[in-house]
Amino acid sequence: MKTGKLTQSTRKYVVGFLSLSAAALTLGGASTQTDFLRTLFYVSTGQQAHADASTPTASISPARARALVLFTGITGVPVPIDDSRLLIMEPMIASGNEAAAVKIATADANFYNIRVADMFRKISTRDENILAPLSDLVATGVGVVRDGISAKELLTGNFTYQMDPSLGYTYDANGNPQQIISGNPQQTFGGDGTDPINLAAPKYLNMMIYNDYYKYIESLNLSLFNVLTRVDGQLVLANRDVAGNGVQGNPVPNPDVAGLLTTRAWSLSTETAGTNRRAIEYTFREFMCTPMANMADASMPDDHVGRDVDRAPGGNVATYQTTCKACHAVMDGFRPAFAHYDFGGPANTMAISYYPLYHVDSNLNPVPMGSDNGPGMNNGGTRAGPNNMNGYPNWVAYKMNKMTAGNSDAFQFPAGYPVVNDQWVNYATGAVDANQFGWRGPASGQGLAQFGALIAGSFGFSRCMVRRVFTEVCMRAPDPQHESALIDSLATSFESNGYLIRDLFEKVAIQPACLGSPVTSSASN
Repeated sequence: MKTGKLTQSTRKYVVGFLSLSAAALTLGGASTQTDFLRTLFYVSTGQQAHADASTPTASISPARARALVLFTGITGVPVPIDDSRLLIMEPMIASGNEAAAVKIATADANFYNIRVADMFRKISTRDENILAPLSDLVATGVGVVRDGISAKELLTGNFTYQMDPSLGYTYDANGNPQQIISGNPQQTFGGDGTDPINLAAPKYLNMMIYNDYYKYIESLNLSLFNVLTRVDGQLVLANRDVAGNGVQGNPVPNPDVAGLLTTRAWSLSTETAGTNRRAIEYTFREFMCTPMANMADASMPDDHVGRDVDRAPGGNVATYQTTCKACHAVMDGFRPAFAHYDFGGPANTMAISYYPLYHVDSNLNPVPMGSDNGPGMNNGGTRAGPNNMNGYPNWVAYKMNKMTAGNSDAFQFPAGYPVVNDQWVNYATGAVDANQFGWRGPASGQGLAQFGALIAGSFGFSRCMVRRVFTEVCMRAPDPQHESALIDSLATSFESNGYLIRDLFEKVAIQPACLGSPVTSSASN
């Protein structure tokens, strides 16, 4: 009978059902295992369940049952109990070699197309939406895992992952040949059912402004495992000419690259409007697994808190000292790392703006910093007027020195810190923060590349990668009170093995706390 295809939402329920029942499978008796696996078998194949002993699941060894649990937990896809990959895993598990068995699961394309992609889809949006569209961030995350690249390069690498242009033709998840972008450049259609995809535009515009390039890949249901290739050198658009027109310029190399933090999807999620504080908040949430409230520290100095922050909200100085300062002291210390970045910018394009390259000459080539005054500029490369940086360098995004709401000529607190460059300081160094982040880098730095390296080099980053993988595979977050030692142990192993996320998935999956206890040799006989 033809195997039914699960939708993404149905798959989530099935995988959740499997993971929540993992302990019962491995600890329960033969009857419990058989009944559960019969249910899963028929859900995954679409066949009607029968209670008689002649069904394909009538006699299932504990090792085969364990193989199904591990395979589905890692790939996110339930398979028939007689699947050939389970048959390969079964004797490995029976002999006590689960570490080898799980490698069969991580070699499957669905591990990358579903489980790994889902993890990075969550990272790519503010609401951590598993249904987020494919983007440069998601594709790059999948590529890093597939190619065995250190996870530290998620925050330090100068590359993205795109579709391999040499393929010409490739195959979708069902094995059907599909023509890729290079063979169909003029097609225009709604890949996600709403926004049109204009493939007649240059590829770099579809990637950097409209995300149409990645929407097109996703619309074809292509296997990311098969079609992605690494492309070195991240780009930004220099898109404002000397006449002050909001023209669309050429892509140029980004001089301050920080892996996923300088992708379009990250910029869209964290740098749209605002003051770039969100970019700091979400960096810690996504890559340190720490919400802003948990890193606040009122004991830290507030010498970097911006001029837009009221020091006496509601006329009460104590409110600032006990509440506002705790978050802003830490957050605003890091904030200059994003001083040159904006999403959209004055030209109002849907792309990353990097201000030292934002000003271009009449040929749309970037003008070196300070060499040309340009429109609305004073001598020395500064904007005129209080609403345009109040005389501070044009090369800092104007949002970094925002005025008081409703009053464009006054700051909330004029004596506050003006952001005039991208030099940042780490004030997340109090007793609590130092312990939870495990810093190994400098106490200060300049630019986004150094900021990304600081985060990636911390033990907090490694712990967070373990927590994220644990949550994906085990379908629950680790218990901070009872499983902290396990998380630290896995994080230490993660670092010693080269920060490989694929290996981390394998180690997490075989933990008894995740998908249940391994099969004993006596139970396998």
